[in-house]
Amino acid sequence: MSTVKIYQFSSNLLVNTLEQVDTLIAAIKEESPAGGAVISMENVVRIDSSGLGSIFRMQNELKKAGVKYAFSNINSQPIHLFQISMLDSVLSLFDSNESAIEHLTSQKD
Repeated sequence: MSTVKIYQFSSNLLVNTLEQVDTLIAAIKEESPAGGAVISMENVVRIDSSGLGSIFRMQNELKKAGVKYAFSNINSQPIHLFQISMLDSVLSLFDSNESAIEHLTSQKD
């Protein structure tokens, strides 16, 4: 069974904190976890438009790299922003790490 690895943002995704997105993208692509990557957003209470764009870019880069991924532990303001931007229809969003892992391990390669 392939192992799913959990990654985590360290803070809000605002115009002045977006380097953490690039760091996570690089780490996930480098490690390329066979079972996929769960990206926990428990430390993200706020996202601005720059952060939203970075999440979209992250999704595109991971998809292009062939990495299965899911986002977990999403707080109310970020989930609301995902809904009004309709990113919730593109991203795999879950309430917990466990449900995200279950989703990834049930996917066919």
